[in-house]
Amino acid sequence: MTAGPAPAGAPTDGDTPTASFAQRRLWFLDQLAGRSTGSTLPLVLRLRGSLDAARLERALSGIVERHEVLRTRFTAAGGEPVPVVDAPAGIVLERTEADGPDDLFARYLGRPVDLSAQHPVRATLARVAPDEHLLLVEVHHIAVDGWSWGVLLTNSPPDTAASPSPRPPCGTPTSPAPRPYGCPGTGWSGCSATGGTASPV
Repeated sequence: MTAGPAPAGAPTDGDTPTASFAQRRLWFLDQLAGRSTGSTLPLVLRLRGSLDAARLERALSGIVERHEVLRTRFTAAGGEPVPVVDAPAGIVLERTEADGPDDLFARYLGRPVDLSAQHPVRATLARVAPDEHLLLVEVHHIAVDGWSWGVLLTNSPPDTAASPSPRPPCGTPTSPAPRPYGCPGTGWSGCSATGGTASPV
């Protein structure tokens, strides 16, 4: 199913946000699927070392503040999606404990997103050991695709929980996978583990 042109009479003035063709298509598919659980793009990092979770939360909030699409809800008007950009209010980094990646994924990965009431991004930090955490970030496809997701996270704020000492980039997945796990890019300079390391799961 594809979405056709916006209907006659739809708002078109520059002050009124309008959904793109791709966003309209994904919104219609989401309505048909009833908030499908397979509509998010996930990224998972294993963080080793002492972690400043509050600073990591501020770093993620900085990304959301700078990119309106990550704080946009999509309400319905006349059977069409209408973007509603909310004022910056940060992101809540959900904290939990997990036995490992499988446990975290089973409980948190792919939860439905209500596009009319929720922002298309969420983050979960799972403690798996005293000096080891898993960071799961999910973004709905209506906000990003695989390419823009990587660009978005590479353009991260300097206020992360990373140690200021230089480190190699975190790396990226070495082969295609159904879940595009990887590192947000060199902008995170270590990705958030103070004096530690970060690696894709």
